[in-house]
Amino acid sequence: MLIELGEDEVTLVASDRYRLSVRKLQPLSFRGHPRSLLVNAVELVDLGRWAAAAERITVESNPNGTALLRTEDATRELRVVEDEFPAYQVMLDDLPAPVCRVVVDRLRLLELLTGGMVALDIKSGKLTVSEVAAGEIGSLEVVGAGDVRIGFTAAVLAAALSVSVGPDVLLEISEPARPVTVRSADQGTFTTLVMPARLDG
Repeated sequence: MLIELGEDEVTLVASDRYRLSVRKLQPLSFRGHPRSLLVNAVELVDLGRWAAAAERITVESNPNGTALLRTEDATRELRVVEDEFPAYQVMLDDLPAPVCRVVVDRLRLLELLTGGMVALDIKSGKLTVSEVAAGEIGSLEVVGAGDVRIGFTAAVLAAALSVSVGPDVLLEISEPARPVTVRSADQGTFTTLVMPARLDG
C-alpha cells in the first residue's frame, strides 16, 4: 500500500491484480517535506482497527525505514518497504470517458453478487444481475445514463463494494474490457478500479 504525505492531501493507494483503490484525506496539519511511504498492506489490518478507535492519528516518517503512528496515548511502528509501486495516477488519467454512469444502492447490489461469474445489464434505469451459468438473480433501479452489459467475478466486485463508503456507489463504465470505476457517491475522494471479466469465456 502506498501512502503519499503532502501538505494539502494524504493519499492512500492499495492494489492487487484485480483492483486499485484510492482514498484522499485532508490532513489537520503538516510539517516537513512531502514524501511517499510504501508499506505492507497486511500490517495495516490490525493498525486500521486501532486507528479507527482514535480521534486523531499522527504519522511520522523516519530515516531508519520505519514510520510511527501516534495517538494521544499510544504509538505503533510501521515498517517501510523499499520497492516500486505501480504508476496509479497514469492508470487513472488513461481511463477513457465512460459511456455509462449510474448511481446504485451499494448494499442491495452487494446482496445480488452471488455465485462465480455474473453479468450486469444496465438499461433504461434498471440494473439486472445474472449468474452466467444459472440466469437472473435480481434487479434494482439506478439513476444515471447509458446502456451496457458487462461481466465480473462476483467476489472481486463484491470486495470493491464492501470497502466503499456510504449507501450508494457511482459506477462509471467505458467498455467491457476496461477497468470500471466504483466511487462512493457521497465520498468522491474514495475510488476503486475493478477489472471486469469476459462473458464469452
